[in-house]
Amino acid sequence: MTRNSVASALALALSAAAPLAHAEGFSGSATLTSDYVFRGLSQTDEGAALQGELRFDHASGFYAGLWASNVDFGPGASGIEYDTFIGYATPIGDGVNLDLQLVRYNYSGIDGGNDLEYNELLVNVGFGEHVTTTIGWSNDVLASGDSGLYLGLGGSWPLSEKLSLTGGIGRYSLPADLDHFDWNVGLAWDASPATLALQFIGTDSDARRNFGKIADNRLVGSVTFSF
Repeated sequence: MTRNSVASALALALSAAAPLAHAEGFSGSATLTSDYVFRGLSQTDEGAALQGELRFDHASGFYAGLWASNVDFGPGASGIEYDTFIGYATPIGDGVNLDLQLVRYNYSGIDGGNDLEYNELLVNVGFGEHVTTTIGWSNDVLASGDSGLYLGLGGSWPLSEKLSLTGGIGRYSLPADLDHFDWNVGLAWDASPATLALQFIGTDSDARRNFGKIADNRLVGSVTFSF
């Protein structure tokens, strides 16, 4: 998604070590992951996912793009999620970078899928090369009519020229007493143009009680090809 491949937390962690913005022009990626996990919850009923992203970056810092993945929310509820996004990235201080993004979560092939669609404003602030904080806010989270707030902290720390340790933690405040924590720790291997990643993703007892098996702790592997 920029509900991001493998898990949003991994994308957040890797972005901390990435350049602030792409060179002007088009870029993209394709990812195969053993599970599409978003904020601690499987979006593919614990199954594999094929994901892709295409984006355009302007030299001014503005960018726009499309991200897509297969999803499976249970019997009769499998289809495609496609997220459209626009944003602006800029330095705001010595070693501090700001990235503002508005994303629209859309669904196709799911009965009643239009009832799931919603917008979210994401504010990412990167500190140095290793740590990023994120705030995600929606006034209609999960098309519930109520607001939702996600607070996250992620990072990436090099262990060698190619290998990095990644990690993150987040708190998702949702309506109907569905608030929960998620966390992750993993390794990412830069084998350009591919990135191999392995993450252990966990949630708290509130998530497992409210969402069942899709909130179970799990090991997720992925390979991403960037172009």
